[in-house]
Amino acid sequence: MNPNQRSWSLETVAPWAAGAEGADVVIKRTGGVGTLQISTFPKRAGMVTANEAWSKVKDRIPSDYTAEPVVLGAFRGHTAEYLDGPAEAYCRVWLVESVRDVLFITYNCPRGSEWRELDEVDALLRSLRVKA
Repeated sequence: MNPNQRSWSLETVAPWAAGAEGADVVIKRTGGVGTLQISTFPKRAGMVTANEAWSKVKDRIPSDYTAEPVVLGAFRGHTAEYLDGPAEAYCRVWLVESVRDVLFITYNCPRGSEWRELDEVDALLRSLRVKA
């Protein structure tokens, strides 16, 4: 699966590899601890608004999270991190938008393991570009 076959592109370098899970792009590190997943919500006409972006994902994230502004390459939006479920898995989410797309991005791993990959995940996401 090549994430560059969409309206956006992302640089994946070994030991990271991209695959597909339904319509989503899934990126994992060989021998890694977590999973990065990118869901794309394209905008057919006009610019994507913050309200449209939020309506696509509001049921996927806890209502009590605190979001911080973020810029990922050509995308702008917010990010938040929280512990999820009985095992309190570490979760970080990004809701970012460009002119044509909203991306809902998640990174999940066992609690306490996030430090092993987060710098690399951040570097991958900073490479996000919009295709002309």
